[in-house]
Amino acid sequence: MELTPEAKELIAKEVESLTKSSSALLQELEIYRWALRVLFVLLFGGTLLGIFKLQAYLDDRIQKRSEQLSGFVYGSAAQSSGDPRTAIEQYKDFLGNLESAVLRPSEPIRSIYYLKFIQALADDNQTEPDGDFEVRGVYLTLIGSKFFKKDWLLNEGRWRNDASYLNAWGRCQVKFGSSLADIESAYKLFERAVQSADRPSDKAANHFAMAMVSLIENKEDEAKTLFLRAAEVSPKTHAIKDYVGIFKNDLEGEYQIWERGAQLLKNPGLADRYNRTMSKLIADDVAQNKRLSVR
Repeated sequence: MELTPEAKELIAKEVESLTKSSSALLQELEIYRWALRVLFVLLFGGTLLGIFKLQAYLDDRIQKRSEQLSGFVYGSAAQSSGDPRTAIEQYKDFLGNLESAVLRPSEPIRSIYYLKFIQALADDNQTEPDGDFEVRGVYLTLIGSKFFKKDWLLNEGRWRNDASYLNAWGRCQVKFGSSLADIESAYKLFERAVQSADRPSDKAANHFAMAMVSLIENKEDEAKTLFLRAAEVSPKTHAIKDYVGIFKNDLEGEYQIWERGAQLLKNPGLADRYNRTMSKLIADDVAQNKRLSVR
């Protein structure tokens, strides 16, 4: 299957990001190599013992730096290939590095790591028999970790205008939240993502998410308006004619997110509300196209 232009762009950005990290590591090791040559010559007088100690030190440093980034790199690769579960497993293991003064990555790398971790958690929609998501425990581990809480304050301003973060965090609020406040927070995050997104398809996706939150809250008229707005913003990706009007068919792998939100608010019948709203929109769209064709 050929990748879409958007997918190619995302992969290109990912490769660029990882390349920059690797380049930084190589530059650091180059500095270490020359600085340590001087150090070991001074300490050991350029003896054979000094050379062996220098090589052992460098090998240990390289190994530690490789360990520092391995989980992040493997997780990113899995995520880019559409495997959020493997990415989550790698990111969870990588979380332990934050507790180590030796293995803890720099703040910029931690920022990217958190963002990708949150996106992977938002994308994995496998559920338990009771309707809770299987990765809920991992989510709680992440937000409960000491360094995540600290770094959150550092990144809050940076993430406020990142549409990908806002959308992913909004979905996490619906998936793992515990109250009406979390659902309302998700709506505001999607709303801000609309304002921050550059591409019409991303704006439309967040309008659609806002519509689903409205349906969760039994606001069918508001949902109808938002579905139409998504179609207007990006007819290429969210045109009404492309829906069949059936909840699980239209939402495919993410319907569990919205079902969980409706369960949280104790508002059953979400699928019926969706089917009713979307069927009306489809009928109106067909009628409008017929009128246009007559003209």
